[in-house]
Amino acid sequence: FLWELRQINEIEKRRSIITGQVERVIETIECGLQYAPQAHPIHEQSALLLRTSFLGTHADAAQLTLIKGERPYQVIKDINLDPALCLKNAAKRPYIKDGDEADKIIGHVAGDKRVWEGAGETAGGWGALRVFPITEGSEVIGLLWLFYTTADPDLIKDDAAFVSSLIPVLGRTIRRVAESEDLKLASVEEALSLEPLRIIGSDRPIGSRLKEVNSFLYHLLEAEDSHLYIREPATGDLVLQATTHKLPYLLGRMRIRKGQGVLGEVIERNNPLMLMETPVGTNGHVQRFTSREDAVALLYLPLTVTDKGVGIIA
Repeated sequence: FLWELRQINEIEKRRSIITGQVERVIETIECGLQYAPQAHPIHEQSALLLRTSFLGTHADAAQLTLIKGERPYQVIKDINLDPALCLKNAAKRPYIKDGDEADKIIGHVAGDKRVWEGAGETAGGWGALRVFPITEGSEVIGLLWLFYTTADPDLIKDDAAFVSSLIPVLGRTIRRVAESEDLKLASVEEALSLEPLRIIGSDRPIGSRLKEVNSFLYHLLEAEDSHLYIREPATGDLVLQATTHKLPYLLGRMRIRKGQGVLGEVIERNNPLMLMETPVGTNGHVQRFTSREDAVALLYLPLTVTDKGVGIIA
């Protein structure tokens, strides 16, 4: 669908295809994702909506921000797009560098439910910026940002009319996928509260139980890798007891000395810790992850018994 749109130079013809086919494409994606248990419709559909909206306008870049709740609004998804249709996490590669200014715009659009207009400094240096509220019912659930290198009032007005015609479709789709994501998170929370207890309470050898708990969390949280360390009573060292790596010889041998490293800090403080990918190099992005839409993170979860740290899931 997107490939077909890119081959068409006449914007009116593009718009005709978008309005005639986008709901069918959305439905097709929804049906397909039902057979992918680890898929997140909120990622797939928001990417489609942003790309489709962008291809129906004269804008030079675009951004989609999904929000929920009242002030202060919670941003649950924020991606931007360049002319090559490459998605980037807007929090890491923002088009408006001033975070406070971006927050003010979000608050203004969500509160007033009107299009925000900016140029020059107020638009992050762009010739023009238009931010459209995406509504479902009486609630603003998202914002569509259109960035223009040159401010042409006629073209911008024309784009505004087209985007306004898409808002009902955008709103319905975003509402659906956001509710789907909430249900998925609720299911994860329920499974987390029950399944590890069932596994640990079984009568199998402790090594097998730890391996199954680690595997369960690895799949449930959709991690790309997972390790389970248990604190050795005699030394206080954290010893690797289960891993999704196919390196069995590390079990019982890899250890983190008491109080050392990030793991030592997490177990001493007895608080979860998440480390996000940090910019490196001149391009401000980790090279091996440039094709990824979402941030890369490391999550450390302390395992406790009566408020005492006995291990860590990393």
